[in-house]
Amino acid sequence: EPQDDTPIVTGETLEGPWTWEKDIEQVQDTGATFPLAVALRNVVPKIGGQRGLASYDGAWFYWEGSYWAECGPDDVRDYVARQIAPVKVAEKSDEGVKLKPLAPGMAKVRDVEEALATLLRRRAIEEEPGTLQVFTRNGPVIIEGRHRNHEGPKPESFNLSALPFDYDPAATCPQWEGFLRDIFEHDPDARLAL
Repeated sequence: EPQDDTPIVTGETLEGPWTWEKDIEQVQDTGATFPLAVALRNVVPKIGGQRGLASYDGAWFYWEGSYWAECGPDDVRDYVARQIAPVKVAEKSDEGVKLKPLAPGMAKVRDVEEALATLLRRRAIEEEPGTLQVFTRNGPVIIEGRHRNHEGPKPESFNLSALPFDYDPAATCPQWEGFLRDIFEHDPDARLAL
């Protein structure tokens, strides 16, 4: 048994502990699941799981801090190649366990990238009826009628843009309020609606 820090995928199961937010069981790496095992063991933990990289509608995105920004497929492919380059495969034989390099060519890199895309696939945001989400630099503002609820930025929202300023619940807008008073002087309900 090797004792160094080289990542290992065995011919049966992943070696060592594996945890993720959704309590994924260790993956058997037989046949078609081998790229999935390599992605789970050697790539996902280094990108922060679903909090660092996402796949949506055939494109790749990375968490910018307040929104998800698109990144090129070549960047992801290069990153995957670098992460799986040191991987060794443990093969059992009559003489014991032997390690051999995974030797990731483009086909193996693409297989791992496709498995990674499946693991990190996102869905579009679904808003509750009667609510509106406005994403600002310091997080989303959920608007329900006259009620505003501000939350900090979170990758789970999967927003692809954010306004370039912070939400401030105490902010006032005297010019806008003055304009509304002038225009809707005789209709305070219309002024309140805006």
